[in-house]
Amino acid sequence: MGEFVLRLSVIGCGYVGLVTGACFAEAGHQVVCTDIDRERIAKLNAGGVPIYEHHLDQILASAHKAGRISYTADAGEAIRAGDAIFICVGTPPKDSGEADLSAIDHVARQIAAEAKSPKLVVEKSTVPARTGLELSRALSAYSKNSNVKFRVASNPDSRREFPLPGAQRNLSPGPQSRFSRHHH
Repeated sequence: MGEFVLRLSVIGCGYVGLVTGACFAEAGHQVVCTDIDRERIAKLNAGGVPIYEHHLDQILASAHKAGRISYTADAGEAIRAGDAIFICVGTPPKDSGEADLSAIDHVARQIAAEAKSPKLVVEKSTVPARTGLELSRALSAYSKNSNVKFRVASNPDSRREFPLPGAQRNLSPGPQSRFSRHHH
């Protein structure tokens, strides 16, 4: 029985994007990561790692050597390479406190313009509820190719639940809810 290998693209090479890409590549999948920061991509291609996470440098080096992860500043190349695209871009708060979703909108425009085949688009960025629905609508509206279909899923950053192998975590019990006190 052969291995099942996914072709995945990760847009955004910050903490969430690099850890996501590293985990998928370590699991044996084919990953292309892209970022608008050309210096970050150059550093990654030179073997550097722009963020710290326990064991991340070794995982990325091993995956890169095995040809399971690559980095490009060309978002179109990354979009065309993946059957599933993980959006891991920043959504900083505006002065009003709302999330700035302009980077998500920019990526939606890029995906719609570059996709030549059906894509699963997964939002991993920290976003408000129902952003997936808006993303799905935006992809359909921006797409010039009616033959290209998009499915959208939400998989918010959950690094506290899924650390890299070997990463140390300190867990402490949270406050006990009234429900758990009375129903156990």
